[in-house]
Amino acid sequence: SEEGRRESQDLCFAQPDNYAALVEARWPDVIEEGDVLDTSGKKLGTHQGVHRFTVGQRRGLGLAVGHPMYVVRIDAFANRVVLGTRDEAGQKILVVRNVNWVCGHAPAEGLHLGVQIRYNHVAAPALVVPTDNCRAEVEFDTSQFAVAPGQCAVFYDDEEVAGGGWIES
Repeated sequence: SEEGRRESQDLCFAQPDNYAALVEARWPDVIEEGDVLDTSGKKLGTHQGVHRFTVGQRRGLGLAVGHPMYVVRIDAFANRVVLGTRDEAGQKILVVRNVNWVCGHAPAEGLHLGVQIRYNHVAAPALVVPTDNCRAEVEFDTSQFAVAPGQCAVFYDDEEVAGGGWIES
Protein backbone atom coordinates (compact mmCIF):
# COMPACT_ATOMS: atom_id res chain seq x y z
CA SER A 1 0.00 0.00 0.00
CA GLU A 2 1.02 3.64 -0.38
CA GLU A 3 1.01 4.07 3.40
CA GLY A 4 3.25 1.05 4.08
CA ARG A 5 5.89 1.90 1.54
CA ARG A 6 9.02 3.71 2.73
CA GLU A 7 9.42 7.23 1.42
CA SER A 8 12.38 8.05 -0.78
CA GLN A 9 14.12 10.62 1.38
CA ASP A 10 17.27 8.78 2.49
CA LEU A 11 20.70 9.04 0.92
CA CYS A 12 21.81 5.51 0.11
CA PHE A 13 25.04 5.79 2.14
CA ALA A 14 23.69 7.73 5.14
CA GLN A 15 22.02 6.31 8.21
CA PRO A 16 18.23 6.37 7.83
CA ASP A 17 16.68 9.56 9.24
CA ASN A 18 20.16 11.14 9.54
CA TYR A 19 20.83 12.36 5.99
CA ALA A 20 20.00 15.98 6.96
CA ALA A 21 22.70 15.89 9.67
CA LEU A 22 25.20 14.59 7.11
CA VAL A 23 24.37 17.43 4.70
CA GLU A 24 24.41 20.02 7.50
CA ALA A 25 27.79 18.82 8.82
CA ARG A 26 29.33 19.23 5.38
CA TRP A 27 27.52 22.44 4.36
CA PRO A 28 26.36 24.25 7.55
CA ASP A 29 25.01 27.25 5.64
CA VAL A 30 22.18 25.10 4.20
CA ILE A 31 20.42 25.49 7.56
CA GLU A 32 18.28 28.47 6.67
CA GLU A 33 14.74 29.08 7.84
CA GLY A 34 12.21 29.46 5.04
CA ASP A 35 8.51 29.41 4.41
CA VAL A 36 6.24 26.41 4.01
CA LEU A 37 3.31 27.38 1.78
CA ASP A 38 0.24 25.70 0.37
CA THR A 39 -0.39 25.72 -3.39
CA SER A 40 -2.44 28.93 -3.11
CA GLY A 41 0.54 30.73 -1.52
CA LYS A 42 -0.82 30.75 2.06
CA LYS A 43 1.94 30.44 4.67
CA LEU A 44 1.50 27.27 6.74
CA GLY A 45 4.71 27.49 8.78
CA THR A 46 8.48 27.52 8.48
CA HIS A 47 11.23 24.98 7.82
CA GLN A 48 14.93 24.75 8.71
CA GLY A 49 16.27 24.05 5.22
CA VAL A 50 14.93 22.74 1.91
CA HIS A 51 17.46 19.88 2.05
CA ARG A 52 15.17 18.23 4.62
CA PHE A 53 12.40 17.66 2.03
CA THR A 54 11.75 15.65 -1.11
CA VAL A 55 8.91 15.93 -3.64
CA GLY A 56 6.10 13.57 -2.63
CA GLN A 57 7.13 13.45 1.04
CA ARG A 58 4.19 13.22 3.48
CA ARG A 59 5.78 12.46 6.85
CA GLY A 60 8.13 14.69 8.83
CA LEU A 61 6.75 17.95 7.47
CA GLY A 62 6.77 19.57 10.90
CA LEU A 63 3.17 20.77 10.88
CA ALA A 64 -0.36 19.45 11.03
CA VAL A 65 -3.22 20.85 8.97
CA GLY A 66 -5.91 18.26 9.66
CA HIS A 67 -5.50 16.25 6.45
CA PRO A 68 -2.59 14.61 4.62
CA MET A 69 -0.31 17.05 2.81
CA TYR A 70 2.54 16.24 0.46
CA VAL A 71 5.54 18.18 -0.77
CA VAL A 72 4.46 19.36 -4.21
CA ARG A 73 7.39 21.61 -5.06
CA ILE A 74 10.70 22.70 -3.59
CA ASP A 75 12.00 26.12 -4.58
CA ALA A 76 15.59 26.09 -3.31
CA PHE A 77 16.35 29.51 -4.83
CA ALA A 78 13.52 31.18 -2.87
CA ASN A 79 14.01 28.79 0.10
CA ARG A 80 10.35 27.68 -0.03
CA VAL A 81 8.60 24.33 0.32
CA VAL A 82 5.12 24.05 -1.21
CA LEU A 83 2.62 21.53 0.16
CA GLY A 84 -0.60 20.27 -1.38
CA THR A 85 -3.00 17.37 -1.62
CA ARG A 86 -2.03 14.08 -3.22
CA ASP A 87 -3.79 15.19 -6.42
CA GLU A 88 -1.80 18.44 -6.43
CA ALA A 89 1.40 16.38 -6.11
CA GLY A 90 0.57 14.75 -9.47
CA GLN A 91 1.86 15.89 -12.82
CA LYS A 92 0.91 14.89 -16.35
CA ILE A 93 3.51 16.79 -18.42
CA LEU A 94 7.24 17.11 -17.82
CA VAL A 95 10.37 18.20 -19.66
CA VAL A 96 13.44 15.95 -19.80
CA ARG A 97 16.89 17.42 -20.54
CA ASN A 98 20.17 15.85 -21.65
CA VAL A 99 18.23 13.13 -23.44
CA ASN A 100 20.26 10.27 -24.85
CA TRP A 101 18.58 8.08 -27.47
CA VAL A 102 19.84 4.50 -27.74
CA CYS A 103 19.59 4.69 -31.54
CA GLY A 104 21.98 7.67 -31.51
CA HIS A 105 19.55 10.41 -32.55
CA ALA A 106 16.17 11.84 -31.61
CA PRO A 107 13.22 10.36 -33.50
CA ALA A 108 11.64 12.60 -36.13
CA GLU A 109 8.29 12.57 -34.32
CA GLY A 110 6.76 11.70 -30.97
CA LEU A 111 6.67 8.11 -29.78
CA HIS A 112 4.31 6.29 -27.42
CA LEU A 113 6.63 4.79 -24.82
CA GLY A 114 6.66 3.68 -21.21
CA VAL A 115 8.38 6.27 -19.00
CA GLN A 116 9.87 5.46 -15.60
CA ILE A 117 10.48 8.49 -13.39
CA ARG A 118 12.16 6.95 -10.35
CA TYR A 119 13.70 3.71 -9.20
CA ASN A 120 10.54 2.03 -7.85
CA HIS A 121 8.08 3.59 -10.33
CA VAL A 122 6.41 1.31 -12.85
CA ALA A 123 6.91 2.76 -16.34
CA ALA A 124 3.72 4.58 -17.33
CA PRO A 125 2.44 5.09 -20.88
CA ALA A 126 3.23 8.49 -22.34
CA LEU A 127 3.79 10.39 -25.55
CA VAL A 128 7.47 11.41 -25.74
CA VAL A 129 8.11 14.28 -28.16
CA PRO A 130 11.69 15.42 -28.87
CA THR A 131 11.77 19.23 -28.78
CA ASP A 132 15.39 19.51 -29.91
CA ASN A 133 18.35 17.14 -30.01
CA CYS A 134 18.77 16.93 -26.24
CA ARG A 135 15.30 17.65 -24.77
CA ALA A 136 11.93 15.96 -24.84
CA GLU A 137 8.45 16.72 -23.59
CA VAL A 138 6.67 13.81 -21.93
CA GLU A 139 2.87 13.73 -21.66
CA PHE A 140 1.62 10.85 -19.55
CA ASP A 141 -1.75 9.26 -20.25
CA THR A 142 -2.59 9.79 -16.56
CA SER A 143 -1.14 12.07 -13.89
CA GLN A 144 1.97 10.69 -12.12
CA PHE A 145 2.67 11.23 -8.42
CA ALA A 146 5.75 13.10 -7.20
CA VAL A 147 7.62 13.99 -10.37
CA ALA A 148 10.92 15.35 -9.05
CA PRO A 149 13.28 17.57 -11.05
CA GLY A 150 16.80 16.13 -11.01
CA GLN A 151 15.64 12.50 -11.13
CA CYS A 152 16.15 10.25 -14.14
CA ALA A 153 13.43 9.57 -16.67
CA VAL A 154 13.93 6.38 -18.69
CA PHE A 155 11.98 5.70 -21.89
CA TYR A 156 11.03 2.09 -22.70
CA ASP A 157 9.74 0.60 -25.93
CA ASP A 158 8.19 -2.54 -24.44
CA GLU A 159 11.14 -4.14 -22.58
CA GLU A 160 13.87 -2.24 -24.49
CA VAL A 161 15.40 1.01 -23.31
CA ALA A 162 14.80 3.66 -25.99
CA GLY A 163 16.49 6.53 -24.18
CA GLY A 164 16.40 8.72 -21.14
CA GLY A 165 17.55 11.88 -19.46
CA TRP A 166 17.06 14.09 -16.41
CA ILE A 167 13.75 15.58 -15.34
CA GLU A 168 13.98 19.35 -15.72
CA SER A 169 10.44 20.43 -14.83
